[in-house]
Amino acid sequence: MQFVFVGNNLALDFCNTQVAERKKVRDLLLTWSDFYHWAELAELPVEQQPDVEFERVLALRADMTQLIADKAEGHVSASPKLDLLNDYLGIAHDLQHLDFNAASGEFILQPRHRLLPVSAVLAKIAEAAAQALVAEQRYPVKKCANPDCVLHFLDTSRTGKRKWCSMDICGNRTKVAVHQRKHS
Repeated sequence: MQFVFVGNNLALDFCNTQVAERKKVRDLLLTWSDFYHWAELAELPVEQQPDVEFERVLALRADMTQLIADKAEGHVSASPKLDLLNDYLGIAHDLQHLDFNAASGEFILQPRHRLLPVSAVLAKIAEAAAQALVAEQRYPVKKCANPDCVLHFLDTSRTGKRKWCSMDICGNRTKVAVHQRKHS
């Protein structure tokens, strides 16, 4: 299993845990173990809580994926899919607190928990999704130009003309295929 972190946004990377292989969508999050592994790679210190319903993790991903895909295609509208996202946004504000470091004389944001409960990790992901959905003015949400790819990303390139989820994943493959068609 290979997680990809090409979205330039935590929520997009979470949505990108569904990938295309041989023109079929493959889900990389099948178990709690998969989710914990992804969270570790995403540098989210998650507390293992097997009593939490895994279906809520998948439901949030499905709703965010649809909202992001709609945004990338320019089909933005109010949606019931915002409800679950907003539920987790309500949790997000309680994840850190402002502290004062007397030694340095500076304010610092400290996490409230050493290990985050699953709901807090989902809240961080929901917050990143909200940022991606409202960040269109600066960085557009795009779908990879490879028609067989299902990955999305924030185009943070200087020119705003990024087309591929990753040159390694789709860009080079597509360019090689075009070159081979031209010279065969």
